[in-house]
Amino acid sequence: MTIAWNTSIGWSGSREEIKAMYGGSTGQGMETPKESPNVLLFTDPKVGVENGYEFDGWSSDGSIFSYTGMGRVGPQKWQKGNLYTRDHKSLGRSLRLFAVDGKIAGSDALKRVYLGEFELDGTNPYSIEDGIG
Repeated sequence: MTIAWNTSIGWSGSREEIKAMYGGSTGQGMETPKESPNVLLFTDPKVGVENGYEFDGWSSDGSIFSYTGMGRVGPQKWQKGNLYTRDHKSLGRSLRLFAVDGKIAGSDALKRVYLGEFELDGTNPYSIEDGIG
């Protein structure tokens, strides 16, 4: 894993551009690219609601961002992106969050804005919530 992070908070672009810079794919909400030491998290309220993920977003004071992990049916499991997110520090990976902000001008591609590097809350790293269905 040798690709250095060189994207500033507020940068915007497509998933294809992010993939070209840091690896991974363009189809999951949680990416664990082999090409870089990151866990890339993508949040999109519209897609989240369509998939039963209604918990993504900032706390009322703006200090905590809640992010729903992988798994649409039943309890989420500590595997794939969920595992990498939970264990990001011990794995030597950084959590990087991108949010949808409209579309890229002249395109149907969604514009992703880089919100920054995050880490799990050391006291309450996750919560258990009931989803739809």
